[in-house]
Amino acid sequence: MKERALALLLALPVLLASSTAAADPGGDFQPYKPGAATEQVSAPLHVVLAYSLIWLVLLGFVASVWRRQRRVEAEIREMRRQLERTVR
Repeated sequence: MKERALALLLALPVLLASSTAAADPGGDFQPYKPGAATEQVSAPLHVVLAYSLIWLVLLGFVASVWRRQRRVEAEIREMRRQLERTVR
């Protein structure tokens, strides 16, 4: 279930970008005219957003691996206890 949520989270930007592009194909195209005043896109904002998303995904992955590792270690401890009881 958590893997599905993570996959959806990772696919969300692609889905949003494709739905935005499909809504008006070619309607926003304007040829480049050197020296013409145009809207500027905030590149630093996009860089911060991209790095933030990368760090969030990385931290989520590390937390997921850490939780699974703890669960496996607990199962190993329990199996050792059961094995010791059966050997005695």
